[in-house]
Amino acid sequence: MLLTALVISALVFVGALNATFPLRRTKLKVPSYLVGWITQELYWAAILLEAGLLYGVGSRQWPTTSAMFLPFVLLAAGTLLLNLLFCVNMNLMHARVGRAITSSVQMPLVMPRRRDDRHGSWWRTALMLSPHPRSMRLDKDVVYGPAERNRLDVWRGPQDLKDAPVLFFIHGGAWIVGDKREQGRPLLHELLQHGYVVVTCNYSLSPAAVWPAHIQDVTRALTWVKNTIEEYGGSPDRVVISGMSAGGQLASLAALLGNDTPWRPSDLPVDTDLRVRGCISHYGTLEMTGDDTVWRRHGHGLRKLLSEQVMCVSPTEQPEVYRAASPTYAVHPTAPPFMVIQGSIDSLVDVNVARDFVDRFTHQAVAPIHYLELPLTQHATDLTASPRTSATTRACVAFAHAVTSAPATLPAEILAAYQVPPATLRVDDATGTVDVRVWAERHGGGFVLTAHNPNSVLTDPGVNFRREMQLRRQLDDLGLNYSLSTRVSSSDWPDERGVAITGIDVALARSLSEAWGQHAFYDVSPEAVVVRRSRDAAVIR
Repeated sequence: MLLTALVISALVFVGALNATFPLRRTKLKVPSYLVGWITQELYWAAILLEAGLLYGVGSRQWPTTSAMFLPFVLLAAGTLLLNLLFCVNMNLMHARVGRAITSSVQMPLVMPRRRDDRHGSWWRTALMLSPHPRSMRLDKDVVYGPAERNRLDVWRGPQDLKDAPVLFFIHGGAWIVGDKREQGRPLLHELLQHGYVVVTCNYSLSPAAVWPAHIQDVTRALTWVKNTIEEYGGSPDRVVISGMSAGGQLASLAALLGNDTPWRPSDLPVDTDLRVRGCISHYGTLEMTGDDTVWRRHGHGLRKLLSEQVMCVSPTEQPEVYRAASPTYAVHPTAPPFMVIQGSIDSLVDVNVARDFVDRFTHQAVAPIHYLELPLTQHATDLTASPRTSATTRACVAFAHAVTSAPATLPAEILAAYQVPPATLRVDDATGTVDVRVWAERHGGGFVLTAHNPNSVLTDPGVNFRREMQLRRQLDDLGLNYSLSTRVSSSDWPDERGVAITGIDVALARSLSEAWGQHAFYDVSPEAVVVRRSRDAAVIR
C-alpha cells in the first residue's frame, strides 16, 4: 500500500510541478503542455486523490520508521500545496479579471456578477461542462463557400431576434486540426443567452491547404455574416469577432485588416463592409515570424510548423509572408477595440507575444484595448467551464456589450447645444487663446474633440482630467500635432477641455472621438464649423 501510494504521489507531484513550471524549449514541450493542462483543470481530483492516499496510509497505521514513509509524506504535502495553489488561483480569478477590465481610463468595463450569469451555473462549473441550452436553435453546416470545409453553424435562442449583436467565432488547432463545434462553448453559450446570434465556422486546414487559404476562408465566412445574418435576426453592423489560438490569429488579422484585406476572394462583392465592432483574442498566435525577441527564444516550434505544413515556404526565404500574417504588424490607428486574453505560463504561445501586441496596440491605435494576463494559466484552459473560464467569460460579455451597444439618442436640446454658436470653441494657440476659426485660418483647418463626459453623461472632474491626460498621451504616441481647446456651452453644461488636431483625416478623427465615448466631434475650416457624429462621421444638422 505504501509503495503504491508513494508511486502515485510521485506521479501526481511531478504533474503538478510541470503544470507550475512547464517545459518550453525541448521536444517534450507539447507533452508537457498536455500534462500541465490536465493537471491544472483537474486540481480538485488531485486534492481528493492525495487526501484519500493519506487517509488510506494512515488508517493502516504504517510504521513511521519505514524508509518510504517520509518521502511519501513530503510528496503528498507538496502535491496538496501545489494543487491548493491552483484552486486558490482559479477562485481569485474573478477579482483579478474584474480589476483588469475596470482599470481602463478610456473604456472601463463593469464586471458582471456571478449571479448575473445566464448559462454558467455552479453545477456546470463543478462538472466543468457546458452543454447546449435546451432552447437553442441550431442551423448546422450552412454553406458559405465552394471548399469542402466552407461550412458554418448559426446558434440562436428561442426568441425572435431583430438587429441583435453577433459573435463570429473561429476555432483553433494550429491551422491543421479543429472543428467549429469543439471550442469556446462556455463563452458562446453565455452570449447566446444574452440575446446574441453566434456564428461558428470551419475553414480549410493544412497540410491539404496552404496559407493564405485559411484567412481567405475566414474572410469569405465574414462576408457571409455581413450579407446574410439579418435573415437570422442579427445585425451586420454589430459584429464582434473572436477566436482561440490559431483562431485568435485569424480573428485578429481579419479585424485589423477590415476592408483593406488583401485576402478578399475575387468572387466576393467588393462593397461588403468587413469591419467589425471589436475583437476578442484568446491566447492567439499574434506574431507569426517566431521572432526570438518577441517569443523569448520559444518560437522555433512555430517556425517549423509553419514552414513545413502551413506556409510551405521558409521564413528566411520569404519573411514578408510571415510578417503579413502577423496581427502584431497589422496594428494601425483606426483598428477596432480589442480584448486579449493570455495565460502567463502558456507553453505554446509565449506570454510575451501578447504583451508585445498590447504594447504596440496601445501606442499605435486609438481604440481601447483590454489585456487579461491570467497567472498560472496554460494554453486552451477555457475549453472547460472552470471558475477561471467563468471569470473570462464575464469579461468577454462586458466587452461585447460595450462595443456593440447602440449610442444613446440625444435630446434635441443637447444636439442643438453642440452647434457653434450657441457653443463657443476656443483654442490655445502660440499667440494665446483664440477663436477656433482664427486657429483654422492659421493651420488650414482640423478637428476638435474631447475625452470629457463620455456618452454625454456628466463625469467626476478627476476622471475627466485623467481621460484628458490619457488622450494627450495617446496623441503624443501617434506623433500628431494638436493644441488644447475649450468648448464653452451656452447652457448649464460645464466647459469641456479638449484638443484641436491638425494633419489627420476625418476617418481618424471619427475613430478618436468614438474611442473616447463621444457622441460628436467638430470638423473645422476657416469657413465653417461642422458637427459630425462619431458613429459614422455624418453631419449633425
